[in-house]
Amino acid sequence: MKIFSFKKSTEIISNWFFFILFAVALGAAVIVIVNVANVSVAEASKIPKGIEEELILISRFYYSENCFAYQDGVGRVHTGVIDSDKFEQANMDDKCFKCFPENNVRYAYQLSLEQSPSGSFGTASIKTSNWEEGSYAAKEMAEDVLVFYEGKKHNGKLRIKIQNVE
Repeated sequence: MKIFSFKKSTEIISNWFFFILFAVALGAAVIVIVNVANVSVAEASKIPKGIEEELILISRFYYSENCFAYQDGVGRVHTGVIDSDKFEQANMDDKCFKCFPENNVRYAYQLSLEQSPSGSFGTASIKTSNWEEGSYAAKEMAEDVLVFYEGKKHNGKLRIKIQNVE
């Protein structure tokens, strides 16, 4: 064979042990990196038990036309925009309004809509019918929202207190 008559080709064959060890080390490093990355992604994507339904119910208050989201004359729902005319305790208590489903709900909410720094509208506070007065709120959140008031959109803050009701 003429391949072994050249010195360059025999030099590569003489280092075969190094190349085998390099391939094994490279394969092991790739396996370790892939396993560590999968564990990190799996841990980061876990949702704590029960929080998904809590957050879904919260977003319902300002995303659904059945709750307080502004719906224009054409019928479009402006998500993240609260209609100040709808934000009333009577609407929260109304069974036909269908804002808050009371069947099998483990949470109670108290909502406070605060005025913008310019003071365009007042502060309103409402609560779900299963809110227990005198009991402490387990969590409190604040969302920056737009408020449709007197034909214009204004900046506002929606404060949400959450109680665990079982």
